[in-house]
Amino acid sequence: MATGQDQSVNLGGMLTDIGKTMGSMGDVYKPVLNAATKPQGDMNDPAHVQRMAEWAARTGDTASAQMYASQARAIQDRQRKITDATTINTATSAYKKAREGGDPKVILEAEKELIDAANATGQDANARLDAVQRGLSQQEEAAYQQEQRALAAEDRKALEEFTQKLNSVSSAEEIQAIVDGADQSVAPIAQRAATQRLQYLEAETVRADRDKVSQQDISMEGISINKNLPAEIVSSHEAELKGLEEAIKKGKVGGTWEPGVRDELIRRRDALSKKIYSATFAKSMGDHELTNQRRRDRDGKAARVAISLPPNKQVRDDIRKELEQAAEEEAEEGKNWLQRIGQDRGEITTEMVNAEFRRQQMEALDAEFSDLATPDSPTEKDEKTVTDPTAPRGSAANPISVT
Repeated sequence: MATGQDQSVNLGGMLTDIGKTMGSMGDVYKPVLNAATKPQGDMNDPAHVQRMAEWAARTGDTASAQMYASQARAIQDRQRKITDATTINTATSAYKKAREGGDPKVILEAEKELIDAANATGQDANARLDAVQRGLSQQEEAAYQQEQRALAAEDRKALEEFTQKLNSVSSAEEIQAIVDGADQSVAPIAQRAATQRLQYLEAETVRADRDKVSQQDISMEGISINKNLPAEIVSSHEAELKGLEEAIKKGKVGGTWEPGVRDELIRRRDALSKKIYSATFAKSMGDHELTNQRRRDRDGKAARVAISLPPNKQVRDDIRKELEQAAEEEAEEGKNWLQRIGQDRGEITTEMVNAEFRRQQMEALDAEFSDLATPDSPTEKDEKTVTDPTAPRGSAANPISVT
């Protein structure tokens, strides 16, 4: 260093250079320092990903900070949806189990929990309640239909066995024995079917006897068209009967028939008589089967009403309003409807609502099956009326026709 020379300028320049050098060294080690301070954790944890966003912001990496913040929000939304789904599904399952149990108190508690869960998760509570109701109703209906199909198969088997036995015998004693031993499901139609069978056999016997007495005639005793059969069958029988009658008239030569011609006409007559009887008998059995099915359906539904699931919230609320309105109307007339039915506190209880629900169900059931007679009505008694084959032919107690 030269003596007496001002060195401050040089010193300042040296310090500046040192500072630049140190700054360059900091830039070199900056990535290392950032990596050392980077948060460690689970990238599926929204809290950790949020810390990553904050760390990126501190290091000046704005793009990464925004990316991590967006990922944190997405993870939070996804986890919230999973939590909400678990909450609402658990509450729904508990409500379904309570409905299956049938305890009104437990049902109300589970229903409230489901409504609370729906409100907390942004779900439609009524839609959830109705979905459970529909699911249980569908399960109940499927089980009921399966049971009905099994019962119908049993009834059909019994009816077919009865028909086969009845049409295989010809004496009154054998027929009555078959009627007496008929299955319970066949009992309402058994005697009517037996009467039809006896009438057919008797008419057959009468015709055969008259045919023997006079070779100049062909008896048409007991042959008449059953107008209650389907129209196309009636038309077919009428055409066949007309053709037979014309053939009988035209076939005579000199007031009588050739032996072979008469035999063929008698065969046609007997075949037509059997055809009419068979069609009439089949219709009776078919009508009975349909009626029996509807009676079985009515009884099955009535039994289901008695043990049916309690109404859902919407139905309960509607019925409660109806009962409240009825109570108000009677109160205006100076009556106390609630106390009259044993509610001293004058409150409409859950039990009252459930009872009214079942009453309305039974009322709807009666309307649905209004065409059916009750077990002690004249309609069903008529089915069990015994036609007396010993009464005079053609009388009300023993008509000639098989109709």
